[in-house]
Amino acid sequence: HVRGAGLEDGDMAMLVDLGYHGTVQDRIEPLLMARMNVAVAGRYMLLLEAERSGADKKGYFDKRHYGREALTALGSSIAVIEQICTQATGSVTDYRPDGTTIHEKPGEKGAQSATRDAIQAAAIAYGEAATAMGRTALSDDDACRRRNAAAILARFMYLPSAEEVGVIGDFTHDANLGSSSHLRMLDASGSTRGLRRRGMHYVQSTARMFLPGEMQDQGLALNLALFGIVRGGLDVREGDFLAGGIKLPVIMANAREDCLVELDAYPTHDGYYRLTVPARADLTVAVLLGGLYEAVQIEDVSFQPLLGPSEDKGGFSVTPDISAPYVQEGMEAIAGDLFRCGEGAALLVPALPAVGDDGYKLCIAFRPVVRRGVADEARVAA
Repeated sequence: HVRGAGLEDGDMAMLVDLGYHGTVQDRIEPLLMARMNVAVAGRYMLLLEAERSGADKKGYFDKRHYGREALTALGSSIAVIEQICTQATGSVTDYRPDGTTIHEKPGEKGAQSATRDAIQAAAIAYGEAATAMGRTALSDDDACRRRNAAAILARFMYLPSAEEVGVIGDFTHDANLGSSSHLRMLDASGSTRGLRRRGMHYVQSTARMFLPGEMQDQGLALNLALFGIVRGGLDVREGDFLAGGIKLPVIMANAREDCLVELDAYPTHDGYYRLTVPARADLTVAVLLGGLYEAVQIEDVSFQPLLGPSEDKGGFSVTPDISAPYVQEGMEAIAGDLFRCGEGAALLVPALPAVGDDGYKLCIAFRPVVRRGVADEARVAA
């Protein structure tokens, strides 16, 4: 296949790609060198090798220009750039005997292809118009343009506008290396649920395609915080986000004994709180909500894996959550997940053997809607 393209023994082949680790170059270079004595050079928009390969690789943005933290920040949402720069040929599914590629049908992405083509045409038109300028300032050198391009990329990837999010909202992303997986670029409702259930720690512990785009309508503060954490390489732990908690009475019991304790529930997002309770296979938990609230919303009740050291620093847990069965004792459904609570109301979570004795914690995400004392005062005033 490469001979048919004009590559001869002893030549040098150059791969030009967005980046950002040079996986394809690492895989084909030993083969071309062994069979044709062909050296391979890679030139990328962004180069951030996870491990140094020693290969001939350079990037428009690489370690010569920026530190690892800055390069990581530029690469964290690179999938959105890939989708804007790709072609409407469909993903590679196989190869013919002569090496030519076989592509899947791209028809299912017709709207995405049309949007991408319009973006590319506008970018080319802008570039052609920019080259028509006359004499520029002396500061307009390669380094200046590189800094400007990095700033534009960072702004788009971390602080996208509502209009930009609307344009790419229906995009899907193809996984690398011929995979048939197609992932939605944006899932704003999923991110909102994650924020409500886990709080700010969610933004650094979730593997999303374009998280800043999903959080755009949540306000500027969240995306600025995410950018600061990634750009600064900050060692932020889950406990660093815990502040402003409220105390809740909780009963924990098994067949032999029981106890009443007060546990802290901490704010997450949109007025929600997260209560974390020790979990054990034989332990039944009752959260006494009625004494404090007349109305609450229950967002999520689940057993979540205990964080390992790497996950606490922002890694991703490979252990899935377990949905927890629960009973609303003395709680009357008003609408959806909104409940009216009697004074003795409690959320009961029965023992679940599947959680074992040391691998999970019980997490309850809820939103206080009407505090009991406030409601009593309002009735007296009325």
